[in-house]
Amino acid sequence: MRLSSLTLLLALALNALAVPAFAQGEAFIPRVLVIDRDRAVRESDVGQKLRDFVVSERQRIDEWNKEQLTNLRDESKALSEQRSSLSQEDFRAKNVEINAKANKIRSEVVDARAKLDRYARVQRAAILQSLNAVALEIAAENGVNMVLAKGAVIVMADDFDVTTSAIERLNVSMPELADLSKAPASE
Repeated sequence: MRLSSLTLLLALALNALAVPAFAQGEAFIPRVLVIDRDRAVRESDVGQKLRDFVVSERQRIDEWNKEQLTNLRDESKALSEQRSSLSQEDFRAKNVEINAKANKIRSEVVDARAKLDRYARVQRAAILQSLNAVALEIAAENGVNMVLAKGAVIVMADDFDVTTSAIERLNVSMPELADLSKAPASE
């Protein structure tokens, strides 16, 4: 929702540049450029850092999960081997304890993955916000009154696509991931 609002504000700001000519009765000629937002995020330095971080964190979570489950299997196997020396009540109690540990591990993994997904969404939104600022700069420098997302365009000449330039500028304006420790939590 917020991203749509930012995009709308960007379009209105760019369109405001064309209003004086249109208001004077002159023909309105749109001057348009296009940016592939997904490619800009994917190929920018900061987008690649985000992707690498998310991949490594998912791998870390999966490795931790695998280690915990291996420990639980070992504990369960040891309990099975002790079954003949334990009372039925003691065996059930220890089995319930192992199942509770397994449920706790599953819950922690789900929470860790959800937290990572939220982090990635917030970082992507920050990248797109910086990309919007870059788009506004490019538009102003080129006398353009509209910058469209490539996904909104059916057919265009390659000359209209300024994604490469936007990526280069994004690399300068946002070289690192946003520091979320200073931002208020939204979720």
